[in-house]
Amino acid sequence: MSQPATMIAPHTFIKGELRLDGPAVIAGRVEGNIAAADTLEIASDGIIDGDIRGVVVVIQGTVKGNISAAQACRMGASARVAGDLCTANLAIAEGAQFIGNVCVGVAAPDLADSPGAADPGAARPAPEAAVVRTVEAAITRLEQAARMEEPPPPAIPTTMTIPLAPEMPLVQVLPQNIQAALHRAPRIIKAR
Repeated sequence: MSQPATMIAPHTFIKGELRLDGPAVIAGRVEGNIAAADTLEIASDGIIDGDIRGVVVVIQGTVKGNISAAQACRMGASARVAGDLCTANLAIAEGAQFIGNVCVGVAAPDLADSPGAADPGAARPAPEAAVVRTVEAAITRLEQAARMEEPPPPAIPTTMTIPLAPEMPLVQVLPQNIQAALHRAPRIIKAR
C-alpha cells in the first residue's frame, strides 16, 4: 500500500526546514531547505526559496535554490527555476525557464546515505571526483567542437597597410570578411 501524499495547500506559508519522509505536493510557499525521501512535486502555485534534496523532484512552480534529485528531476512548462541542479535524469518541458548550472547523468547522493539526512540544514558534502571529471570532460568536448567549427584561415592577407599621408603614421585595416568572421566566432566561457 502506498503512503498518502503530504499536501501543503495554496495560501500556506512555511518558514523553516522541511523533512518529508513520504510523497509530497507543495502548492504554497516555503522559505527554507527541503529534504524529501520520496517524490516531491512543486505545484504551479508553489514557490520554494531554498535548496531541495529529493529522490524524484517534479517542478511546475517556482524554485529559487539548488536542487539535488537522486533519481530524476522533471520541469513542467510552467516551471521557473533559478539555481544549480544535479540529477541522474532530467526532463524539461518546452516553456520552462531554468537559470543555473546543471549536472546530469551522475546519480545525486541518496538522502539515506548523506550526512544531512537527519538534518536538512546540514552542509552538503563536496562534489565527488567523478562529477568533477564529468563536467571537465564536457567542457573539453565543447572546446574541441568549437575548434572544429572555426573557419579555415583566409587566403588573403589578414591586414593591409594603407599610407594616409607622408607625415601620418601607417594604419592597419582588417578586410571586411575578417571583421565579419571575428564577430561570428563562437565564444566559450570556461569556468573553473
